[in-house]
Amino acid sequence: MNSPPFRDQTDAGSGCDLTFTATDIEARYIIQTIEQWLKGPVQDPEPRTDIVIAVSEALNNIVEHAYARQSPGPVKVCLYVVGTSAFVEFQDNGHPLPDGEPPVVDGIDLSGPIETLPEGGFGWFLIRKLVRSLRYERLEGRNRLVLEFAIVPDQAS
Repeated sequence: MNSPPFRDQTDAGSGCDLTFTATDIEARYIIQTIEQWLKGPVQDPEPRTDIVIAVSEALNNIVEHAYARQSPGPVKVCLYVVGTSAFVEFQDNGHPLPDGEPPVVDGIDLSGPIETLPEGGFGWFLIRKLVRSLRYERLEGRNRLVLEFAIVPDQAS
């Protein structure tokens, strides 16, 4: 999986830049805003749905884990489209990802009684299944995650 680029801050391409405080209520509002914005550049509802699901999971991780045991802080979300890809970049000042990278979850065993299923671990599994690629870095106390999505079918597949 190739790593998507971090957006050059001088890039004047069309996009949607949002900043909010990492709370459940504000995250829900941001997800709704992103869903509406995507209707412009992403005509196909299937990739739009994939993007919204992955963004929801990433924002949930930021709210629940990056800012765990501290006051909710700022989150910046940038969306932009380049060619056949949609990119969503997240930036926050919360705790870094464990081991300095997004977890790799190969699969989740759903067999057995429902009460034995894990409470978590589905988010990164879903994100990795929905993206074309992802990239994470921790720089100067700030987390940066970029998710890349195919918005038209890959011709190489």
